[in-house]
Amino acid sequence: MRYLLSLIFMVISLQCFALDSYTTKNNHTGYRQEQGNITILNLHGSYYEMGEQYGALAKDQLQQINNNISPKYFNSITQDVVNYTYLALYSIKITDREKQILQGMASTSGLSYYKLLKVDILSLLAGASVEQKRDWLNFSQQLSNLDKNSRGHCSFISAWGDKTSTNSMLVGRNLDLPSLIRDLTPYDNLVIYQPTNGDNKVATFSFMGNIPGFTWVNNKGLFAEYNDGRSSVAGLDYKGILGTNLNYNAMFVANTPQQFTNYLKSSHVLTSNITAIVDSNQSIRIENPANYTLATPANQDSTFNFFTNLYQSKFMDNQLTTGNCLNKSTDTFSFACH
Repeated sequence: MRYLLSLIFMVISLQCFALDSYTTKNNHTGYRQEQGNITILNLHGSYYEMGEQYGALAKDQLQQINNNISPKYFNSITQDVVNYTYLALYSIKITDREKQILQGMASTSGLSYYKLLKVDILSLLAGASVEQKRDWLNFSQQLSNLDKNSRGHCSFISAWGDKTSTNSMLVGRNLDLPSLIRDLTPYDNLVIYQPTNGDNKVATFSFMGNIPGFTWVNNKGLFAEYNDGRSSVAGLDYKGILGTNLNYNAMFVANTPQQFTNYLKSSHVLTSNITAIVDSNQSIRIENPANYTLATPANQDSTFNFFTNLYQSKFMDNQLTTGNCLNKSTDTFSFACH
């Protein structure tokens, strides 16, 4: 549990080491510091105030992303109709919490709400672009023709109990990015939200301007991560919510792994994913497909949890696992049959 506890400690006490700050009219202050290649923002107040602090402290980086990366996805309607479709879906699916943060950012960053929304969605679009490229390829040509560097295969591992020398929870999360997302890696950040409305304090690992992020820890002792498994599951659920956003919002209200899981069950996801939720006593793998209800595989080990983009559950009408993918010889995008 040492890794988890050190992250929770940052959530509570990092403001003492800030290098820069911004104070709102209600005298709530946000802080910024640089640690290696990561920018750390420690924010306090209402969600709007934390957005104000975010926009002011990250103004230069947000404008760089808006000027240099966002145009690659929003240059023309004919070229980027899919991206604008995603943007429209995203804009109506995000919660009031996320909207208030973006509205606060718009008041201090020099960028409009709409431009910030485009920045917010860039990591999704970069991943989606990779998926579109995959879809154009025949399965038999996939391994030979697709640039191996463009494929991302995030993975997760945790061990606890008698599997560790200290009998404490150990967590490892590998972020293996597809090449298009790597434009954003110079903007890696850790954002620590400390809301004053009674919600949990949450630290989010992400790219600058990407509100939901992809890895989280809260002050109730929960760690969660998002593993993009959508390439393993056919179809989209256009009524659903992006899984990263669902996980992000769950961390503000969940005090236990069960509460986190129940929150995920309350909404369908736009694209399929695999998520880990961890506390000091257990680590749980949650498989959440776009067109079926989520599952927690029964064959998880009692003191060990590992996964990558390979589903264990047999979801109806989905070709996912070594038992049912295609003709049981050709790879799915998760390499289930490889």
